[in-house]
Amino acid sequence: MDEQKRQIYDRYGSVGLQIAEQFGEENVGVYYCMNSTVCRVIGTIIFLLTCCCFCCCCCFCCCNCCGKLDREQEDYGDVRPEDLEETEEQKDQGPPVTQQPTTKRRLHSNPHA
Repeated sequence: MDEQKRQIYDRYGSVGLQIAEQFGEENVGVYYCMNSTVCRVIGTIIFLLTCCCFCCCCCFCCCNCCGKLDREQEDYGDVRPEDLEETEEQKDQGPPVTQQPTTKRRLHSNPHA
């Protein structure tokens, strides 16, 4: 084991070695720093103080709940009524197949077989 892996093991244990394999040996300290409770609390405080929480709640939650965004009245202007109707070609195909075939058939005819 090289010296850097030994330092990671001494500092973070076997989980640190697994993280080093996933994210690289130089990123182990950053990973543990970002997953610390202090970092999460600071991130939450910044999130609340910058009004990101307010914008997310008002734009995404309230517009859907208060009726400002009406999902029933979507615009289907690009769908033509002709596309929804059956074509003559589809009508001539007969009833839909509802059972599995019972005999084995060759898909390709092979003259050399």
